[in-house]
Amino acid sequence: MNFDNDLVVGKLRRWEKFLAAYRLPEWDAIPDFGLYMEQVVQLLKQYLDYLPPELRQTEPITAAAINNYVRTKLLPEPRKKRYYRIHIAYLIMICTLKQSLRLSMLQTLLPGDLAEEDVKKAAQMINESERPIVYFGGGVRSAAGCQPLRDLLEKTGMPATYTLMAAGVLSYGEPHNLGLLGMHGCYAANKAIDEADLVIAVGTRFSDRVALNPDSFAKRAKIIRSTLTPASWARTWMWTFPSPAMPPTSSTPCSPRSRKRSTPTGWP
Repeated sequence: MNFDNDLVVGKLRRWEKFLAAYRLPEWDAIPDFGLYMEQVVQLLKQYLDYLPPELRQTEPITAAAINNYVRTKLLPEPRKKRYYRIHIAYLIMICTLKQSLRLSMLQTLLPGDLAEEDVKKAAQMINESERPIVYFGGGVRSAAGCQPLRDLLEKTGMPATYTLMAAGVLSYGEPHNLGLLGMHGCYAANKAIDEADLVIAVGTRFSDRVALNPDSFAKRAKIIRSTLTPASWARTWMWTFPSPAMPPTSSTPCSPRSRKRSTPTGWP
């Protein structure tokens, strides 16, 4: 098959300029007052309009596709035939990721049955903390969670420390990396854990070589524990909010709701 190389190059350059200015909507910009199917389809066509007119071949979303996502439990069921912010956010993720991933893979990657208030609570804890730190273990590598972890660190600017099983997830030269934690770890990492007001523990189990004395480990901090679920073996994080009572849990990353933070003087 013969191609007009100049024509192809020209189209790709126009697409590159188009994509450079393209942005998906922020969470708070997505409507949350309940839309009917036809309204959702029209809204998603606007959100997902990242192809120049000459490269468009098919509609980005249809009512039949949305019904199929609900039927296969890839998308939460609508409430009385209305779709809200959480549904539209799911559809944006599905329609974007399906360009390169099978739907069966998306069912593994995307969390289901979310408790939205728990996600908001985790994000609020991160945003309001003054001395947060991420403490992660080998579960991050096992569950292919390395990139989501980096995304969280980059977005929030938080420092991170790790167990021996997670060595290499962050390179030694990365600005977020405080080094190994625990009895064989770095002074900076152990000091940061001791002074933190929030510890986000990801894919780790608080072993005795790290926590040492559980009563004094991170004694000034609230703890969000994120366990990567073996059933999905992907990026579904189970957020737990420790308290004297039984904690509530949710199964979603809160990174999209977290914001870049200002760092207190003297904090890593």
